[in-house]
Amino acid sequence: MSESRRIRLAPILLEAGFVVLGVFLALVANEWRADANARERAASARAGVIEEIRNNRETVRQMRDYHAHLIDTLRTFPSDGPAPSPRVFHRGFANAATTLSTAWEAANATDAVSHMNFDDVLAFSALYAEQRRYEQVTQEIGSVIFGELFARGTFGVTERYRSLADLNGSLLYLEHALVSAYDSVLVHLDEPD
Repeated sequence: MSESRRIRLAPILLEAGFVVLGVFLALVANEWRADANARERAASARAGVIEEIRNNRETVRQMRDYHAHLIDTLRTFPSDGPAPSPRVFHRGFANAATTLSTAWEAANATDAVSHMNFDDVLAFSALYAEQRRYEQVTQEIGSVIFGELFARGTFGVTERYRSLADLNGSLLYLEHALVSAYDSVLVHLDEPD
């Protein structure tokens, strides 16, 4: 009887081994698929962030050029002469670039960042911190100008065009630094790993 029992246990153990092996292979395949999906999401998020950086760079570059032109124009007015027309400020008294961080925030929110290269994440983080600093300064400058607009009116603000030139000079400085930071990150991202 014990001999027949061994014969019957062998196929059962063999079948159980196949079931365990099948479950193990299914788990490995699921893990591989999950990792592949995570890598794909990370690559897609990285591409979106890079595109956002390129667009932000162009937006900031355009405002940098506007501020440089505005400052040069304001310097042509003599200090003892009439104030410039408000039309000189056709893009605002101290208009700033509107930068986006949507792709970066989405990459963080979806945890795609955890599957990106650490050096890339570090470069992105530093760049977006620099961008936030620019946004904070521009908000402060905007608050000052809006306060002056309410207190003095449009022509009262244009009479203080030298101060406006200084404020725009601050924006110009920050925009030079931000464009340089964008360029630095883009060069870093183009380097082979």
